[in-house]
Parts: sequence; structure tokens; C-alpha cells
Amino acid sequence: VKEKIIALCGIRYAMHDVMDIQVEGCTEDELAPYQAKLNSLYDDFVSKYGFINSAATKRVFEDDVEYTLLSALEESTNEEGIYKKAPIFTKQTIYPAIVHDHADSALEALNIVVADCGYCDMQKVIDLYGKDLDTTVSELGTEVFKDPDRISEPENPFSGYVTKEEYLSGNVRQKLSSAEIASESDSSYNKNVSALTAVIPENIDAADIEVKIGASW
Repeated sequence: VKEKIIALCGIRYAMHDVMDIQVEGCTEDELAPYQAKLNSLYDDFVSKYGFINSAATKRVFEDDVEYTLLSALEESTNEEGIYKKAPIFTKQTIYPAIVHDHADSALEALNIVVADCGYCDMQKVIDLYGKDLDTTVSELGTEVFKDPDRISEPENPFSGYVTKEEYLSGNVRQKLSSAEIASESDSSYNKNVSALTAVIPENIDAADIEVKIGASW
């Protein structure tokens, strides 16, 4: 059992080497020797102990936090209990993250930031685009809105901006109420009022509501 665990650890280290060099960025020629080592260790293990996903191996190594990652080195086949090598043994499966340091338009900058962060970080949009806040917001038009309810730092001019997808959904009636109040002292919120008014659903009159007999409330 000890030798089996040592062999699995060797595969694990080789697997991480293959993953790490891809994350850093490499050519196929640079990757090849790392894959060759992983293939060699894996083939030797399978010849001696069977597949990594076998019940016997799982019993020995399943408590290891990386057993799931190790088991992903194998893919199921049409034959029960028989596995084949995953693409990581022969192909590049990981690519380094692309670092963006410039955008040619405000919209491109916004899309990059949303893709990277999952939300609108206006400071990062400005950094990518290289133009001032007013110019950027003007170019974005209705792609972004400054939500008065999301301004966490009143002294920060970048605070409160959200994408149109986020702003024009959810409780739009509450957002409209907040925008109308904000527009009384800041005309820039008129854009919010107009956009929200356009998406407010019509009220349903009581006469238009049908209730089936016996329906629970």
C-alpha cells in the first residue's frame, strides 16, 4: 500500500507540473517533456496497480483532497471498469489568462471588466479606456447606470455604477422611485427614470385576475 501511495503522489506532482507550465504559458515543445513524465509515471502505475479510478485505488487514496483531481486523469470507456487517458496527457488543456491593459472603446472596456470581475467596476473601466469618467459614461450611454441605492461611498465618483442588465431588472418599481427622488437634485438621473419607466410592467386590474375555485392563497 505504501508503494502505491508513493506512486500516486508522484503522478500528482507530475500532473501539477503539467498544469503549472500551461498556466504560465508554454509552447507544445516546452510542454512535451512534462507530459512524457506524466505518461511514464501513469503507465507504470496502471501496469502495477490498475486504474486510478478502480475501487482498490479509491479505498487507498480517497481521503486525499486531490483524489478527485487525480481521478480526472482518466475518462470512462464503453467497457465497465476500463478507463482511458484524459486529454491532459497529449494536448494543451489550460491556457494562461489574458491580461488586458487597454481597450479601444468604452464598451470594450466595460465588457472586459464585467467578464473579469462579474460586475461593473467603473474605476477599472476608466483605467482600461484611458478617458475621464464623464466621457466614458457618455459613450456608454444606457449600457451603464448609476444606481442611487448602490452608492456605498458618496465621495467616490466611481461608486454605484451597474450594467443595464442588472439595473433594468429586479424590483424596477423601487428603483424608479429612488431614481425619481435622486433626479430632483441631480438631472443626470433623468436617464435612469426614462429607462426604468420603459420597462415597468403594466398593473393588472383586479377584474383581470382569474381565481379557480378551491385554489389556495
